[in-house]
Amino acid sequence: MSYIEQRFIGTVVVALIASGCSGATSHAEMDTRAASQEQVTCDERAESALEEVLAALKNADHQCTADSDCVLIKTPMRCNHPCLYEDSVHRSASSLVIEEIEDVDARLCEGFDAVGESGCQTQVPSSTSCAAKKSAACVAGNCQLR
Repeated sequence: MSYIEQRFIGTVVVALIASGCSGATSHAEMDTRAASQEQVTCDERAESALEEVLAALKNADHQCTADSDCVLIKTPMRCNHPCLYEDSVHRSASSLVIEEIEDVDARLCEGFDAVGESGCQTQVPSSTSCAAKKSAACVAGNCQLR
């Protein structure tokens, strides 16, 4: 399991415990609820955004032959702290990944801010791992964080 996936699982578990939920809401369920005008919670929107971004990062091209092939992806989103989206991908995949993250932010993160004044508060991880400076590196033929 990658470092990003471990952080995602920890964040979802903490969010679920805090909200008293027993399971995550699927994308299909969120779409159905949105179409029926049923309220989707801030936590559900943030969790869905995180899932979509992590899937985009996982599916991006990570193959490399040198450190220069890899770039650090760190795109801020309104509903989740930007360090949750750190990853290293091949240079050719970076624009597409950033576009996908920006699309998710536009669709799911409207109304989030750091203090919750706009309706939803940005989720900030409790870990201090976000403070460490990271760089992109080619390790064993795959772009990874270093």
